Amino acid sequence: MRGRESPGPRGAGAFACPANRRTAEVGYESPTGSLQLGGGEGPTLKGLTVRGPGSYRVRVHLRGRKLVYQVAYPPDGAVELLVQVFPGKARKPVVYR
Repeated sequence: MRGRESPGPRGAGAFACPANRRTAEVGYESPTGSLQLGGGEGPTLKGLTVRGPGSYRVRVHLRGRKLVYQVAYPPDGAVELLVQVFPGKARKPVVYR
């Protein structure tokens, strides 16, 4: 596995971006303590901020994007997302791969 490293959620150590994924991380200020992600045909993810109002980092991993561009009708589940939300101060957005 090769990739750029960053601090992980809750001090879990460094994060290395696997070569088969695209990963981006942004800061998010939640004045109300809520965050929802939705779009496309998938479900809306709710309750992503567990500590209520405050500063968070949102890291999104994307796998399978190339297949979507290579095949006219990719199979269900061809694209996978992993969303991590953890307390952290807002910084500039980071793209790891």
